[in-house]
Amino acid sequence: MSYLISATIILVAILSFIALFGEARETIKGGQRRARKAEKARLIAVAIEGTVHKMNPASFEKLVVHVYEELGYRVKVLAVSKEQAMLLEQNEVYTLMVYKNHTWPMGQETLETFYYHKKKMGLEAMTVIATGGFNESALEWSKGQHEVKFINEENFIELCNEVSTTTPYLIKGGEFIGNIDN
Repeated sequence: MSYLISATIILVAILSFIALFGEARETIKGGQRRARKAEKARLIAVAIEGTVHKMNPASFEKLVVHVYEELGYRVKVLAVSKEQAMLLEQNEVYTLMVYKNHTWPMGQETLETFYYHKKKMGLEAMTVIATGGFNESALEWSKGQHEVKFINEENFIELCNEVSTTTPYLIKGGEFIGNIDN
């Protein structure tokens, strides 16, 4: 009989530990979600202020991911020719996304390299974000490429504004406070 009581006590202790662990895990996940929302809001606020070109590469990459996720894309970060790129998917349409946060314009040679990889990967389209814009040879080259979309810094900031109005955030002193709709 004492074995049964001991086993019951041990079982209750194990179940209590599991329940506490589950609650702690959910609390951690909730904190991670809030931290991700705060980071997203901060990055979007920086972009809307027009200071995208001052962001470090890792923050700019996170911003691009956040913006396109908010626009309904599934996003996977890639390394294409040792360059920054993403695979975007929406409604079974796959797009190669190339992004450069430079102050100088992107040239035709860089675009042709990415276009080659787009074709090699069998993707339908390519979107290029270049905060420094595009030089004349790149713009001329793009005229014959209907599946290539160019986004300069101004257009990207407009996308950030669009995202910020579809998911309004409360920002005070540059810090995320919460979602307006919550």
